Amino acid sequence: MARTLSWHTMRRVVFRLLAKGLEGVSSLELRRHNENGGKGNVILLHGWREHMLHPTLHQLALQLFEAGYDSVTAVDMKNHGVHADERERGMVYSYRHIVRELRFVVYRILLSRSRGQAPTYVIGYSLGGLIAMLLLQMSALLRPRIGGVIFISVPLRVTQNASTLVQKFIPVLKPLSGLLKRAAAHYGVQGKKAPDPDDKYYYYGPIPLCTSIEIYNAVRAANTPGKMEKLAALRNVAFIHGTSDEVAPWQDVRHALRRAVSTDFTKLSSISFPGAREYHSEDGSRVLLIYRRVGHDIFNESTRVYGDVVRILDGWSEQKFEPLFHEDKEYLLRDLADLGIFWIAEFFTSLWNARHRFLSFLRFGKHR
Repeated sequence: MARTLSWHTMRRVVFRLLAKGLEGVSSLELRRHNENGGKGNVILLHGWREHMLHPTLHQLALQLFEAGYDSVTAVDMKNHGVHADERERGMVYSYRHIVRELRFVVYRILLSRSRGQAPTYVIGYSLGGLIAMLLLQMSALLRPRIGGVIFISVPLRVTQNASTLVQKFIPVLKPLSGLLKRAAAHYGVQGKKAPDPDDKYYYYGPIPLCTSIEIYNAVRAANTPGKMEKLAALRNVAFIHGTSDEVAPWQDVRHALRRAVSTDFTKLSSISFPGAREYHSEDGSRVLLIYRRVGHDIFNESTRVYGDVVRILDGWSEQKFEPLFHEDKEYLLRDLADLGIFWIAEFFTSLWNARHRFLSFLRFGKHR
């Protein structure tokens, strides 16, 4: 009689491949053992300049873990956090590379936490939210496997932060962006922040030219026609924002929600809180939470954000969740086929990136 593939067999086959893709990725995890699955797993993504040990992210992780979630994992972006080279700290050479690393992290958690018996949620603040958005827009295989995602102060327009001169010449500068990144990658285009001696891993320097170009490119990619509409396939989506956010204007989030849920936010049910207003669908799967007179540094300006994040996730965790993996052979073969497609796509993506690096080397020298 043919042997039926088990969960453990599939995990052994795939996990070794995932481990290679996670080389150099730093993460901090709070985890409790729950063999049968509980409230779920949470992945936290920090904003630009920050890191996985940042006080606001750490406090959110603790509150989620105390609320009963099986695991809470905070991840450092490349060139951020504990293991970043000081000369490269704060540099974003390729947002696509960060998206790729996050994809490996999500797959690792889906395969190793509670054997897929509990949902996995993603929470991203600022640039972390933008990276999470790009990942879910790009990966059709991940969208049905994510229990929900919360975008906090996600930037969907950044040109308003540039100088008047730069805004005027953006159409001219766009074709030259690749050359500018290589010629003056570390050139500071915006001011520094006052250092805090208690947080040595935070990036306090000016915004490097290369980073600003990559963030601009990431925002453009997320707003490409048809991309935002792909978020409608997610089980649960929430946007949390402040009306005084000058870095990421909240009007852009309102427009994004309209595209992501295929409805105007004014048609959603609404609840008023002191200093805040929440719009949500009847089943609670679509949420827009707006804080009045709160800026981009949302956690420091409104301590209630922590409790609201936990409340939204708790509402989602009460929904019926179908396990991702089964002992039934039919489901296992289907999952293996999906993962096989994922790795084939990764292979051809690597070939395309190798071609790009080779051409870049011929034109401008070694590609960073």
